[in-house]
Amino acid sequence: MPKFDKLSDLSEKEFREYTSYLLTTEGNKAARKIGADNLINHAVRERATDDVWNLYRYGDVLKVVYIKTLPHRKTCERGKKTNVSGITAEESTPKIHENLIPDKFKKSEKSAEKEKQQRFSQSLSRTKARIFELAACNEFTHFCTFTQDEEKRDRFDLNAFRTDFAQLVRNMNRDRAEGAKIRYLLIPEKHKNGAWHMHGLLKGLTPEDLRPFTLDEKLPQKLRKQLKEGVKIYDWTRYRRAFGYFTCTEIENAVAVSKYVTKYITKDLKTTATESGMHLFFASQGLKSREVLKWRSFEKCPFEKWDFENDYVKVKELQINPETGVISD
Repeated sequence: MPKFDKLSDLSEKEFREYTSYLLTTEGNKAARKIGADNLINHAVRERATDDVWNLYRYGDVLKVVYIKTLPHRKTCERGKKTNVSGITAEESTPKIHENLIPDKFKKSEKSAEKEKQQRFSQSLSRTKARIFELAACNEFTHFCTFTQDEEKRDRFDLNAFRTDFAQLVRNMNRDRAEGAKIRYLLIPEKHKNGAWHMHGLLKGLTPEDLRPFTLDEKLPQKLRKQLKEGVKIYDWTRYRRAFGYFTCTEIENAVAVSKYVTKYITKDLKTTATESGMHLFFASQGLKSREVLKWRSFEKCPFEKWDFENDYVKVKELQINPETGVISD
């Protein structure tokens, strides 16, 4: 890397080399080690004129996220006077306190409400993305519905369910090897009367934990129809004894189920969670997250066709065959 005292000393080629270096893992660590985090932020802003793309792995899914260039005014023009960190005065200007902004420059109530709704939608999208990430990356084996018996539980107390369910899983995991422990991802859903039930994913349940339902039992009509169609549906006896009615089926398509469970993250659930301070989902500790294969890559992206596109990003998903490792659209 070139040696210099301030960024304005660098040629255009050297400048781009240096900002590229700061965006690598090594460069990030080097800058943070000397307390120069602002250099990293500066590098990101300077390279914002270039399109970049990220590549993630979610289990058997690869996701390419192409981030488009946004029109902007550069905050640091070459040749401007810089401080010892190479940052211009404009970049270190503090935000003006709201009370000092003249009324004519303040946002209207309509504009503020629109921004609030946008933040709400963005938060909802982030939660759905996190649900998909956990579902796709953790090899869950069963899709489940958890209800609560009003004779055993307060069906309106979600916090009590979360605490007691986590304790049930801990108790069952005590004598299990690390790779055989029960892991879960649950999403609450509210009945019209305000009572709670859950949908979610499980792994680690053994044949001894589960009991198959049969047509000899007294069952809901929907369940009987599925059994007649050949669907295998199971009961988790320890859950039933402690909480209430339970059903689960084996997962055949992990990617499809991972996308399906995100539909339970609704605007109504988000609103309830915001007002009450509750969690939008419950998950075991230590679940795996996505693997970052490329981050802020300035290389030419090899894809031209995309599954989704808007003004800001383009997204493409690729499938990995778990048996052959072959990647396909």
